[in-house]
Amino acid sequence: MVPADDGASPAPIDRLVMEWMRSRFAGSRMRGRLYLHVELSGDYYLGEVSARFEICWYRNDDFAVHYQEERQDRTWKCQWDRHPNAHNSRDHFHPAPTASRTDAADA
Repeated sequence: MVPADDGASPAPIDRLVMEWMRSRFAGSRMRGRLYLHVELSGDYYLGEVSARFEICWYRNDDFAVHYQEERQDRTWKCQWDRHPNAHNSRDHFHPAPTASRTDAADA
């Protein structure tokens, strides 16, 4: 069992759901058996910005969705999570710009 505050679910990853999600995103790829990595098209962003999100889905419907933008002068990120933890309720959100654990809010 995974410790309750490590940012992961105690359940196994749901590979079927992850593969289904991957089929919906052109050019996405699985990073090992850990998460789905999706690079977003630069056509949707102004200037020198790259953006991506990463999804991990578990068999008990826990999940982690991380969104991140890389800019020349900074990184902007946020994340949505459902997993057991000590810092918030099971369903919670880590707001931008840092997606900090200390700023997390219950869903």
